[in-house]
Amino acid sequence: MLYLANASDLTSIADAIREKGGTSEALEFPDGFVDAIEDIPTGGGSSEDINGLIDRTISGTYRNSTVTSVGNYAFKDCTALQEVDFPACTTIEDHAFYNCTALQEVDFPACTTIGDYAFNNCTALKNCDISNVTTINQYTFQDCTNLSNLSTGTLTTLGTNAFRNCISLSNVDLSSVTNIGNSAFENTSVGKIEAPNATTVGTYTGKGGRTSTIDLTKLTS
Repeated sequence: MLYLANASDLTSIADAIREKGGTSEALEFPDGFVDAIEDIPTGGGSSEDINGLIDRTISGTYRNSTVTSVGNYAFKDCTALQEVDFPACTTIEDHAFYNCTALQEVDFPACTTIGDYAFNNCTALKNCDISNVTTINQYTFQDCTNLSNLSTGTLTTLGTNAFRNCISLSNVDLSSVTNIGNSAFENTSVGKIEAPNATTVGTYTGKGGRTSTIDLTKLTS
């Protein structure tokens, strides 16, 4: 039997364990519960990593070469986390790093999809390697006010508000992009938006920003 739970359930379970001090009368675990918990961060991770994720105190640099997917809310509010490196990760799900306000650098060279709000409000984020990502969903990098270096190249879709309020972002490769959502670059510092293959662009794409040149030669709507 494998015990599965969402982030809220796991936090409640962890709080109950701490409150009862792990005594013999505290809790009875279902078969496989401990192994399931141990598998969460790394596929065999340490108790330090587990506690850090549960308490949201994981800090410094976090590297893992085996994780292939970062789940919903996985690192949300880990406000002491500064750098992450997941070379094998292919999917970052919704709110995965939401409000990681000390996060400065992320490296996901194999990732193809980033979910809603994944890096939203990561206000210290400067460097981001997502060179194989094809889809950035809505609000993904909104309010990443220090984001300046973004390695892309295979992007086809940008969701609504994807880079809204990224006031330090000056350049992003949109050469493969075909769809740009509403307000994707609203209030950014991107001076030139070149998306020669875009066929769909939403409203307020560059509203309030510093966009001076837009190349949308294939635009149909």
